[in-house]
Amino acid sequence: MELRITSLTVGAPSENFAWSSILFRQWHGRRYRVAPMITAVTAGWNIPMALGTELDYGWLDAFHPEDRAAHLAKWRAATETGELFESVARIRGGDGEYRWFLTQGVPLRDESGKIVRWYGTNVDIDERKRAQSLLEGEKNLLEMIATGVALKEILNALCLTIESCRNGTLASILLLNRDGIHLNSVAGPNLPEGWTKQLEQLPIGPCAGSCGTAAYRASRVIVSDIATDPLWDVPEHRASALRHGLRASWSSPILSSKGKVLGTFCMYYRAPRSPDSHDMGLIETATHLARVAIERDRAEVALRNSEEKYRDLITASPDAICVTDEDSKIVLVNPAGVELFGRPEEELIGTLMTETYVPEEFHLAEGRIAKLKTGGALRYERKFVRRNGDVIPVEVSVSSLRGRFQAIIRDISQRKRAEEALRASEQVARGQVEALTYSLDVLATAPAPDKFLGQMLSTIGRLLDAQSVVFWLLDEANESLVFRAAAQGSNFTAGDPKHPYIKDPLAWKEDKALRETILTGAPFICEDLETDPRFPDKLREYLLSKGIKKGLNIPTLVGGRVKGFIGIRHGARPPYRPEEIELAQALAHQAMLAIQMTDLAEQGRRAAILGERNRMARDIHDTLAQGFTGVIVQLEAVADAISSGDHKEAENYLRRASDLARQSLNEARRSVHALRPEALRRANFWDALKDIIKNTTAGSPICTKTRLRGKLPELPHEWQENLMHIGQEALTNTLKYAHADNFETQLICNAKELRLEFQDDGDGFTAKEAHDGFGLAGMRERVEEMGGRLKVMSARGKGTKVAVVLPLNGESMS
Repeated sequence: MELRITSLTVGAPSENFAWSSILFRQWHGRRYRVAPMITAVTAGWNIPMALGTELDYGWLDAFHPEDRAAHLAKWRAATETGELFESVARIRGGDGEYRWFLTQGVPLRDESGKIVRWYGTNVDIDERKRAQSLLEGEKNLLEMIATGVALKEILNALCLTIESCRNGTLASILLLNRDGIHLNSVAGPNLPEGWTKQLEQLPIGPCAGSCGTAAYRASRVIVSDIATDPLWDVPEHRASALRHGLRASWSSPILSSKGKVLGTFCMYYRAPRSPDSHDMGLIETATHLARVAIERDRAEVALRNSEEKYRDLITASPDAICVTDEDSKIVLVNPAGVELFGRPEEELIGTLMTETYVPEEFHLAEGRIAKLKTGGALRYERKFVRRNGDVIPVEVSVSSLRGRFQAIIRDISQRKRAEEALRASEQVARGQVEALTYSLDVLATAPAPDKFLGQMLSTIGRLLDAQSVVFWLLDEANESLVFRAAAQGSNFTAGDPKHPYIKDPLAWKEDKALRETILTGAPFICEDLETDPRFPDKLREYLLSKGIKKGLNIPTLVGGRVKGFIGIRHGARPPYRPEEIELAQALAHQAMLAIQMTDLAEQGRRAAILGERNRMARDIHDTLAQGFTGVIVQLEAVADAISSGDHKEAENYLRRASDLARQSLNEARRSVHALRPEALRRANFWDALKDIIKNTTAGSPICTKTRLRGKLPELPHEWQENLMHIGQEALTNTLKYAHADNFETQLICNAKELRLEFQDDGDGFTAKEAHDGFGLAGMRERVEEMGGRLKVMSARGKGTKVAVVLPLNGESMS
């Protein structure tokens, strides 16, 4: 509020005028002897108007030392020129406080123009002046914040601004330490240095002086007298404050925009006092400006750190990163981009990204650029042309970036090769499963051996995309080759009379390639028929005339001895892969099964043939079918892993599928030779069965449990083999038909009997439904051979339980 005082002059400004002396009492209670001046009495205040000269009087002492000279100079100029007098100065009151006053004087002239009196006013403009000063200070601080001045400098300027608005104020700003316990002094230009050190030593808490308590409470703390306030009941802290002449302390927490304590702003005084509304406004303004400065500084630090990390990331990125303008010209590129383009950076800048497109994809670039200009983002694969002309597959992710486009380009050559290899391996493995499953079905229907053999050759040709497949047998008695069967595509064919080995069955002895196959029992691979020196000329000319350029010879073995071979012929094609050769060997073994069956039939031992075929079919069903069910499970997991982009996991599943297929192939060989299962050579049936369950279900969603109760007794080899195969059959049925979530296996042994149980929580079935009777029949046959009982319990929607009970006292349970 402004205080306006109108005054009346006494005396005249002249060297010889008579001075009127007025004794008055100003608001500060002191007596002054004054020169001719203006005085007034308003609201009980006697205030000197400060229009006199300095002379030897003491009225000028009431003015602020910084304002005295300017005020006096203005008065002298006014009295000399007779112009209006105006001055703004600080005048001290009785309480020792300075206030701003606007003093104005108007001369009164006589008829001759001589000044005879002065009239004047004094206006208290302290609040307005301080508000202007604060406003100027805020403006200056905001400019400092906006221009990136150091935080410490800004906060010190803030303290000085507040101190200029309230005489006797000592301002300080503390920031909360990263430990969340202590405060660090960052600003307080006029505070004693010893006191700022003391502030940093005291942890925040419920009774930690003004600043420590304000930070702890996250609320304002007003201490009017440090000497008596209980919040200062920390002896060394209170003593230090008093020792440095501090008596009052008002602290306010500086809260972030999210309400988190950043630090404190404090106003100290050297005498006890409480804040008024003006002081509270200063505190609000100071804490707000401090928050803005601190948060801006931290945001800039975070941004700088982020930018540095981004630059480091861009520089270290193995992917090419390019920035282009709207015309697709490159403006920035990282080191990986320089390597990908195969051109130096200075040469790349300004070139068009579209130059890296292959001609057949160039039409796609225009549409992609148009979409990006609408603010979209793109991700696609394309072919990338390097400077040296190499074309490589890349994956591109492009996004808009403030009128520019940022492209991340990744070389995916290795990934494409891995995907292609995975697809090829998966195709071969699936073909192996398909062929073996098909052969099982054929064996189960007991077709004519020749028909089975022809179907197997046709399957080999289809899976390996062969031009023709021929099966030859070796007549050991005559040391000659005998044509057995052939297939071209899906058609069975008869022997070609023009074939050199049909013309002369003994001519094969000149065939180094075939002799090598029969001698070693290993596959023979010819990648170039025209240049391979191991082929006799007649056979080479014959095969070339048929358009054949490469081929495989796969020996057929019985009891480890070569009984013949299967010739697989191709035109132009890529080199043979190991998986293809392995598939061909597996199918050749199956073909040999058909030949053995034919030999048995020719020997007239029908009963023995029937029994042997049943044994082989049951073995194949219990091993290969069940083993390749596990292969199918692994291949399904491969498909899932490929679709999700997890190529490493896909390789693991594919490797497991190949292992299972290879194990099944070994079981096929074992079945042919009526040998003991491979798994039982290394362990008892219970350990072997647990391994089979684990390997078959790996990668599938089904959960398995195995439990042994009692001590496993010594069992005959035949019993162990039968129990293991029964377990395989139970697991296969669950995987193929039950759609179960859980499969549990329990073996209970006591002195009287052995009980093996398999249980799932799948779909179940009823006795009237049609099922794979061959599998259940095989279980019953095996249990009956051991003199035990088989129980199968199932119902729709309630799962299936299979129990095998065997006597251990030597008595049959049938």
